[in-house]
Amino acid sequence: MVWGRHIWWIVLVLVLGIAASDTALRLRHLLDLGRKYGGAVEAPAVDPKSPTGYAGGLRSLLLPYEGADAYHWVMQTQAMIAGSDLRVRWVDYDNAPFGREVHWAAPVHWWLALIAWLDRAWSGEPIGIGVEHAALVMGPLHLALVLLVLVPFIAMRFGQPAAVCLALVSTGCLFFFRTFRQVAPGIMELAFSVV
Repeated sequence: MVWGRHIWWIVLVLVLGIAASDTALRLRHLLDLGRKYGGAVEAPAVDPKSPTGYAGGLRSLLLPYEGADAYHWVMQTQAMIAGSDLRVRWVDYDNAPFGREVHWAAPVHWWLALIAWLDRAWSGEPIGIGVEHAALVMGPLHLALVLLVLVPFIAMRFGQPAAVCLALVSTGCLFFFRTFRQVAPGIMELAFSVV
């Protein structure tokens, strides 16, 4: 019975499909909100030389409430890319006019920068805008990578029922799923906070 032996693959594909459709719906909603510029507020002009990708260092990313920390991740990653540094240790946008030291996890910045670089290669937009786009998909991409690595490992090490359980819990447990669904890094931030 081939299907019974590899049921965890089927469950994994279904779970990834659920996460992808949820992400697509959420992205469509957030991007539709962002396209509503021009009514009360003029849309910022694109400027490839600006760290944010927009003239005057403006940003246009709209996020849900649980993504409040993502604004810091976006600003710090844009500053990291513009300054050609691998770590962000100081920000000027906070504690004006002096700025302040920051201790945010560098791998999260690197993950955002990697996705932004791929976005720029695909869309041709400035990398600062790519960081905003990356913030919208970094959590779901991270969940997909975690599941693609962990579910087969769990299936080989602990058996098919454990792998199926992990795959189902990843989207069935609201706390776990929202941790990766939200824009803020969530578990990824905690895992890399020591770096």
